Amino acid sequence: MNQTIPTQDRRAHERFPLKLEGGVRLEDGREMPCEVRGASAGGLYASCREMPPLMSRVTFRFDDLGLVDAVVLRHEEDGFAVSFVGSADRMARLGKRVEWLSRMQLGGGVEMRSGARIVPDKTEVRMTMDGVVHDVRIIDLSRTGAAVSSSLRVQVGEGVTLGMRRAKVVRNLQGGFAVEFAMSLPQAQFDHSISL
Repeated sequence: MNQTIPTQDRRAHERFPLKLEGGVRLEDGREMPCEVRGASAGGLYASCREMPPLMSRVTFRFDDLGLVDAVVLRHEEDGFAVSFVGSADRMARLGKRVEWLSRMQLGGGVEMRSGARIVPDKTEVRMTMDGVVHDVRIIDLSRTGAAVSSSLRVQVGEGVTLGMRRAKVVRNLQGGFAVEFAMSLPQAQFDHSISL
């Protein structure tokens, strides 16, 4: 039986058949495994062994997205739909990450990075390349590197300074490129508040 909370526009964002496995913490504090079956820049469709109540707050945990706060909007026979909640900046970063992961899966792209990744609170950063400073945006980062959104043309192997971190370009991405840091980020500083 379908149950829905009315919303202004349930199709405001392009939907992607994103597949992710992770966990969800319900409003009462219980945690359980869950699986995402689709997502957009504004929310996702998931299933787990128990349906969270409509309009309840839940927190998802995924290796590729980090912690994601959401509110339950709709129940269906095989799962439930949620809308992301958070600041406008956080929502924009999350939406870009969802779209990028979805396009990777749809296009048969291979995730070549290793290690946990986060989307930092501050995504805008200055990058120096060949002595010229450019404004770029961090898509996500790990302790050993970062995915960067930029229209710049860069060559694999080219040296750059991302914020204060020396790095080299290791591959080009659609709409950007990936860099590997010369020195790994310290574990003690590796959280969403990190500033490069």
